[in-house]
Amino acid sequence: MSLNDIYINRKNNRFKIFTALVIAFQILNFVLPSTLLSTPSTQRAQEIRAQIEALEKLMEERKKALADVDSQLEQLNMQLEIATEKWKEAEDQLQRTRTRQNEVRLKAEEIQRDLQRKQDIFSKRIRILYKEGNFQILSVLLNSENIGDLLTRLHYILLITKMDSELVTSIKNKKVELEKIQIELQEMVEEEQRALYEIQIRKIAIQSEQQRLENYRKSLSIETQQLLAQIDDLMRQQQELYRSYYYVIPEAFGLDVEPGSIVETALKYLGVPYLWGGEKPSTGFDCSGLVRYVFLQHGIELPHYSGYQFKMGKPVEKNELQPGDLVFFGNPVHHVGIYVGNEYFIHAPKTGDFVKLTLLESRKDYAGARRILGYVLPTVTPAH
Repeated sequence: MSLNDIYINRKNNRFKIFTALVIAFQILNFVLPSTLLSTPSTQRAQEIRAQIEALEKLMEERKKALADVDSQLEQLNMQLEIATEKWKEAEDQLQRTRTRQNEVRLKAEEIQRDLQRKQDIFSKRIRILYKEGNFQILSVLLNSENIGDLLTRLHYILLITKMDSELVTSIKNKKVELEKIQIELQEMVEEEQRALYEIQIRKIAIQSEQQRLENYRKSLSIETQQLLAQIDDLMRQQQELYRSYYYVIPEAFGLDVEPGSIVETALKYLGVPYLWGGEKPSTGFDCSGLVRYVFLQHGIELPHYSGYQFKMGKPVEKNELQPGDLVFFGNPVHHVGIYVGNEYFIHAPKTGDFVKLTLLESRKDYAGARRILGYVLPTVTPAH
């Protein structure tokens, strides 16, 4: 091999090494999470936000082109969300009924044990009286040594008689209480059956709304379906940005996130797909399921139903919102999110969508806000 060939080979090898290093840098720069990278630059954060907003703008443009179609889809999605929340309400009611039922059963068992104990005492007293009868009482009185002793013995006899009378009354009262408890239990069993029936009805309603939505999309023209497919594709691109660059989102959207806060926890789930009834990141979230899961990480257990969440904590005016407050939408309330600051809230919007940030002012159905932190005490061990 000539010296010229050796020189060319070495030059090619250096070029290959340089190319490999460039590719490796690109992979590190765009794929690895923030824990393996240096702090992202402000420029990178701005670029990510610009891409997310550009995709949002493209989706809105295509939705405008759909006109009435988009409006109908939004209406169908809202009906599906309402049906989902009603299902969660029925599920929550069933759980409450079963918890109360268990408490009442334990109380009934306690009353039964107390009643049995008192009946045993009374039976023992009856056997003594049957064997010795009034002769024992008369013997006690006649064997008195003096008038003082007689009065003392008489006092004790009257006291025992009174105690026997109170024991009989107590047994009667316990029997009445037990009968009431048994009637309450029977009513609860019937209530449980109604709740189970309600859940089945709600599930059917959800399936019906899903079918209506699917049938409507199938009935649209090919051009309209193509536009919807473009929107779905743009949404997937946006979802991937949220998932891949979640660590720059606070800087990108001007959020001041306190370490260990509700907001920091919530932002971890950006990009998780929507799933009706979902309450785990491994499968997906619906709106109230996301809120419930996030607060559980901080030891606070909330019901999986936006209507009940709306009744918890302290009401907050819109101009007094703080990061971590819950924001609600619809009349009746059927959607919820977590305010994260700078006019944004995080939520799981609807079927086909994913956990994302949305400007509060973009929702025209704002219903109010509640402050949970400081007003609903932790009741469970924080999940990590």
